[in-house]
Amino acid sequence: MGAFGAECVALISIGGSFCLDEFIPNSIFPVVDILTPLIKNSAKTQHKRPGLTGAKVAMETKIYGVANDIEWLILGGKRLDNTHISYVELVNAGVATSKNRRDLFAACTELIDRGAEVIVLSGTDLFLAFDDISLSIDAIDCAEVHIKHLLELAAPESKL
Repeated sequence: MGAFGAECVALISIGGSFCLDEFIPNSIFPVVDILTPLIKNSAKTQHKRPGLTGAKVAMETKIYGVANDIEWLILGGKRLDNTHISYVELVNAGVATSKNRRDLFAACTELIDRGAEVIVLSGTDLFLAFDDISLSIDAIDCAEVHIKHLLELAAPESKL
């Protein structure tokens, strides 16, 4: 990669974040992960109780324990399983079905009802389900946060 001009490696998946502690010290390039800008964004917005959606392991581990100082609200039981299944179906198909949208919207609604101040769409493909769905509170799209961060690194003089 260096021979072709790479100056860093972008770890664009939250799923890939499970091994950040091992990957970063062994990478020959600086690592631009998705969680660092998410955590910075969360600190800026100062939402104290974000609701977390995405893949089951990311929700259960509260994003692999990387942001333990955040009071994450997560789903449990059947709702957790249904959210995970709908997310995986969406990822595999590359589109969100009406059932996927209903399941994911219901998950967000439950988190809001339980006191979430913002919804964190931790799956990088969740925008497919939420492109035309409005929630009663703000949502943070992790993919969008990461893309903006990568663009700022690539063109620091631009105003994004």
